[in-house]
Amino acid sequence: MDLSLIEKDPAAFAALMMAKPHGSAFTPPIHEDGADIDGAWCRATDAAVDAPFLIRGHESAGLKRPELTIDDVAILAGPDTEVPVLDAATQEQQRRWTLREWAAYMREKTPTTHKVLNILSLEVSGTRLGALVRAPQFVRDVDWVSKTPEDQRPKVRKYCLMSAKGAFTDWHVDMGGSSVWYHVVEGAKVFWFAPPSPKNLDAYAKWISSSSQSKTWFGDVLGESEVS
Repeated sequence: MDLSLIEKDPAAFAALMMAKPHGSAFTPPIHEDGADIDGAWCRATDAAVDAPFLIRGHESAGLKRPELTIDDVAILAGPDTEVPVLDAATQEQQRRWTLREWAAYMREKTPTTHKVLNILSLEVSGTRLGALVRAPQFVRDVDWVSKTPEDQRPKVRKYCLMSAKGAFTDWHVDMGGSSVWYHVVEGAKVFWFAPPSPKNLDAYAKWISSSSQSKTWFGDVLGESEVS
């Protein structure tokens, strides 16, 4: 898999990704109304949060967030806040940028003059931005972090991800095998999934430590019947 296409020929890379085989029988269930999706539903429904699902209409699910621009994020999370920046074409971390620098990059970026970059680890709990964002009701109901004393809570609850058009993040397991929720404010995000079966996790451990990992699509390692 040639990640350099992300910058050399973004359209070709996008076509390559969308053509990747995904033959799993799994289809994420869609909930048109999120009003009934809460902690009680999670506890009463077998395997409710064992696999991805989609809720249409964030307000009915109890999610609250302001209308935002990149400049708003920089101001509300702190323009001098430093965050790791990931180069999509190499999947390697660059130097830490301030959010002021990131906002300028997003305003000025053109396909021919700038690299395609990602911010994936901006945690905003405790910032003015974090105070304006409320997780969906079901997340608040089952979140273990909220059950710990406030002065002992790790800052792992609210992340603001920002990516340039055409960005890509390789297959990964979220920290600690944790569950996550996403809400796309602007643009679009395409996900590929595979069930965390012992067989697949063993294949992942071998792939992630392989010298050919950066050139190999993990979905090809698993086979299309495992990928959705």
